[in-house]
Amino acid sequence: MRILLVEDERSLSRAVSTILQKNNYAVDCVENGKLALEYLKKDIYDLVIMDIMMPVMDGITALKILRLDNAFKYSTENGNISFSMSASGNYINIKVINDVKHVDKKMTERMFDRFYRADETAANVTGFGLGLSIAKAIVNEHNGNIKAKVINEQKILFKAQLKIR
Repeated sequence: MRILLVEDERSLSRAVSTILQKNNYAVDCVENGKLALEYLKKDIYDLVIMDIMMPVMDGITALKILRLDNAFKYSTENGNISFSMSASGNYINIKVINDVKHVDKKMTERMFDRFYRADETAANVTGFGLGLSIAKAIVNEHNGNIKAKVINEQKILFKAQLKIR
């Protein structure tokens, strides 16, 4: 299993990396969200463990970029993409709504699976089908949840909630 560890505290990063490596995991370590995005574009990881508060780019921003990258890829030409973020109690709520050529409810059951690509988009959109699975892994690491909901056949809503305390 290949893991990307994103942690700016060097001693913590070294300790976690050492433990994972002693348990036969391959671990790459970077110290901010910007570097994490660069690594995720170049390589395939089974798991991403990401700190929230880091210099250069925090984990929340990295998650937003991962999600928005998919929104731009799958949105229709001149389609709308709506992004909002709010805080409520101990949670950060993120919503992305975008226009797509076609989506049905059955697709949402598998959208967060690694390497999943809907048949009708696989030929037209570059990528490996990892964006949403990575976003889900990051959200899960922060005791949150992420969901996809079909608004209609040409509009989809993604909601993520992350615990901040």
